[in-house]
Amino acid sequence: MQECIICDKHNDFLKYTGEVILERGGWAVTHFPFVDGQKATKGYLLIETKRHIQEFTEMNESEALALGELIAAGTKLIKEKMGAEHVYLFRINDKVPHLHLHLVPRYPGTPREFWGFKISEWTGNPKIGLNEIHDVAKNLKS
Repeated sequence: MQECIICDKHNDFLKYTGEVILERGGWAVTHFPFVDGQKATKGYLLIETKRHIQEFTEMNESEALALGELIAAGTKLIKEKMGAEHVYLFRINDKVPHLHLHLVPRYPGTPREFWGFKISEWTGNPKIGLNEIHDVAKNLKS
């Protein structure tokens, strides 16, 4: 297996994302990581399998059953604790071959031309570094 940034992150969450926010059925929910000095959008969460798999077809029964619960719980946290008005769910898996989903907040005041896939292009999103990511993860976990 090639080196996997997600597997590496699972060996040292504090280096990238702070503590795990939710765990269930072989999945971990974390804040989007601080990688290569790039700040992350506040409240942007990842849902990742704990074991290295690449496709939904590789999920076991426990992973499959837990996924819907984590999507719902993560979305609720982003809306209620982060103040997002909408949460996008994306699965891309082009750059990182490890099954994971993105829960991306859209905050009030986001211009309509940045809704949908262009949400990450909007520079008005609240951006945070590693220390703030740790604080947000603690807040969301509590």
